[in-house]
Amino acid sequence: MSQEKPFKLRRVKRRVMQPVEYAFTRLLCFMVNRLPPGAAVRLGGAVGRWMFSPFGVRRKVCMKNLEVAFPDMPLEERRDVAKRSYANLGRTMAEILMMERIDRVFDSGRPMQVEDAVEVGTKFVYSESVLSPIKDASGRMFAVGVLYRDVTARKKMERRIAEALDLNQKIISASSLGLAAYHSSGQCVFANQSAARIVGATAEQFLEQNFNRIESWKKSGLLEAARQVLSDGREQRLEIHTVSSFDKDVWLDCQLNIFTTAGEAHLLLIFDDITQRKEMENRLRQQNLALEDSNQELERANRQILEHQKSIIEEERLKVLLQMAGATAHELNQPLMALLGYIELMAMDRNNPEKVGKYSDQIEDAGRRIAEIVRKIQTIRHDEVKHYAGETTILNLDKPIDILSVEDNDLDFQRIKATLDQTQHVRIERAEDIEVGFEVASPVEIAGVETGTLSAGREALGLHGGHHRQA
Repeated sequence: MSQEKPFKLRRVKRRVMQPVEYAFTRLLCFMVNRLPPGAAVRLGGAVGRWMFSPFGVRRKVCMKNLEVAFPDMPLEERRDVAKRSYANLGRTMAEILMMERIDRVFDSGRPMQVEDAVEVGTKFVYSESVLSPIKDASGRMFAVGVLYRDVTARKKMERRIAEALDLNQKIISASSLGLAAYHSSGQCVFANQSAARIVGATAEQFLEQNFNRIESWKKSGLLEAARQVLSDGREQRLEIHTVSSFDKDVWLDCQLNIFTTAGEAHLLLIFDDITQRKEMENRLRQQNLALEDSNQELERANRQILEHQKSIIEEERLKVLLQMAGATAHELNQPLMALLGYIELMAMDRNNPEKVGKYSDQIEDAGRRIAEIVRKIQTIRHDEVKHYAGETTILNLDKPIDILSVEDNDLDFQRIKATLDQTQHVRIERAEDIEVGFEVASPVEIAGVETGTLSAGREALGLHGGHHRQA
């Protein structure tokens, strides 16, 4: 009997409170539909806070659930969370009532699902509400049940996903690389504009293709690579030269990968047009071949030039030797003939001392002439020739030798000059110092320079290229 009494009291309380709650809801609906939207939402928040305190509608149940969910949270923080949840519920109820959704559920008798966004400070709070008709045992609708859920976090995630998808779509559309996706059956399910442009097609034409039926894929080996990727899941990369289904001759750098969407395997093809690069490589290869041919021709020409130079040098050397031999034979012929002749005469007149003495003097004179010719050969400084016997040329052994003596002592210069005067074809000039010597030596060809001292003479000798020192 004691257990039936509380049950009857709760049933009487429910019967009394239901009309009151319904009347309060209708009053709140009347007020929020006549207030500005912002004021109506604020009123709903205030009503929600009142429901927590002082009315305490299901407050114990709310606090118990928070204690179970957050056992380490202090009591005051749990009370603050509960208050804010009740306030948010009140704002949602105000939005629902403000839009007269309950009336529509009453009129239609069918459930309704709606999403709302309420500006709270500088942020938006998103909620999802499901309004369902509540009927009694006779089937008469007497109330509307509201299931509310805060979906702000979900909305933020959806917005981020939408922004990421939009960014990816823009990147794919703006990419210069061709991007295409194919179902494992071979049917194209996605292609960006660059993919269509590279093969000379429109996006619609590209999407109509099935790679199992594309001849260019079969001939280039791309079809075999695609099937291999779908079979073992390993990435494949290859360069192909092909003519597309749209009659475009193109070089492609292709990368194939596998991915799964909606539980089905798909093929991802990323490719780039490398036609210009291949053409440049081909031109560079041809230029390298042409350069190698040119280098070989230059090497052959250089060898021919060197061989020709060697032959010219040998010819000049032979020419100089012939000229030297001719000059030597010409100059030595007469004194040698005289020498041999007088030797024979001495043999014939060996018993005549007077003649033998005379022949001896002639032989000595011929010897001096031969010695003089040898000295001339030793002092040859330039390849100067003279004509001999028609067009034949020989070296000129009689070319005079000029000597500049830098000497400030008159007596020493006279001794040097007296010594050199005994030698034929030698001319000597004098300068008292080096500066004057330069002025004198510049316009004439000087074979040697003689100074007052041996050490100074050695430093001053050889003022002109090719000139020798004459001591």
